[in-house]
Amino acid sequence: SKLSFYKQWYQRRVREPEKTETLLDSAPATQPIVQDKEETQQDSLLNLIGGLVGDTPAPQPAPPTNTAANNDLLMDLLGLDSGPEPAPTPSIPPVTAVNKQGLLVTFNLSHEGEKLKVVAESRNNTTTPITNYVFQAAVPRSIQISLNAASSSTIAPNGTIHQEMLVNNPTKATLKMRVKISYNSGGVPAPEIQETVASFPVSY
Repeated sequence: SKLSFYKQWYQRRVREPEKTETLLDSAPATQPIVQDKEETQQDSLLNLIGGLVGDTPAPQPAPPTNTAANNDLLMDLLGLDSGPEPAPTPSIPPVTAVNKQGLLVTFNLSHEGEKLKVVAESRNNTTTPITNYVFQAAVPRSIQISLNAASSSTIAPNGTIHQEMLVNNPTKATLKMRVKISYNSGGVPAPEIQETVASFPVSY
């Protein structure tokens, strides 16, 4: 009976390692699966973060549209007026200084800084040439005037010459100009012309 007991005990000891190996072989590999799942979650998280902070720049906002320009363009296409145009600067009417003996002298006025620019245009409305033409001008003492040389001393029939003057009127006194003109017509001295010009605009 002892022999039978030891025989059975030995057989159990021999079979237990095989059973243990069988259990180990058949046990599910849970740890690797958990690790793979964790790695998969980490990869998904990294991909999500990478999508937020990756190298691809965020799209830039669209530049603001020029609403006024678009409206103007639309109005032009429709043939409509988008608004009143600015009023043009009124031109200064010329001043007639002399109109005698077939000689017409007109003053064309404009501003040059604080001074008044006067361009005297002398026109010969006769059929005889004018020679030795001399134009002179004088103003009150509170006003200063400077004359440039005339473009010519000869005026052909129906021809014109020009002479520029600058008037400085710092006190804005009433502008009056005394003009004196001498010349020859057909080689003969013409009567001297003297006139006072007082028809300048009030602002001058």
